[in-house]
Amino acid sequence: MPNHARPTLRIAAAALSLLTLAACKSEPELALDPLKVERGRTLYTGCAACHDNRRRETLVGPHLVHVIDRKAGQVSGYDYSDAMRKSRLTWTPENLRRFIEDPQGFLPGTNMAIDGLKPQDAAAITDYLLSRE
Repeated sequence: MPNHARPTLRIAAAALSLLTLAACKSEPELALDPLKVERGRTLYTGCAACHDNRRRETLVGPHLVHVIDRKAGQVSGYDYSDAMRKSRLTWTPENLRRFIEDPQGFLPGTNMAIDGLKPQDAAAITDYLLSRE
């Protein structure tokens, strides 16, 4: 193959690679505020007594490893409330934030034992969990 054709092939291969990568991306990445994530990590220490987020262990509550986009009531080894099992809820960032903010208001009958957190604290914890995905 002549030498003058090689740069064209390299450009075509690079373009094809970029198109392939773009097609594989299912959704845009969220830009998380590092300060908010750090605040969420600090706040999460209050959640960690009940919810593991590292080893997939069931504690007082279900683990939160890869909780985002998980169907609610699906962690084996945890005895969910009927409300949670029957909810058909998926833990989107918005649903998780709303649940942390007001568990009984968001899902009456849940086993979650807290009254809820301030909106900014619930959002920070949600961002922290998102950062671990």
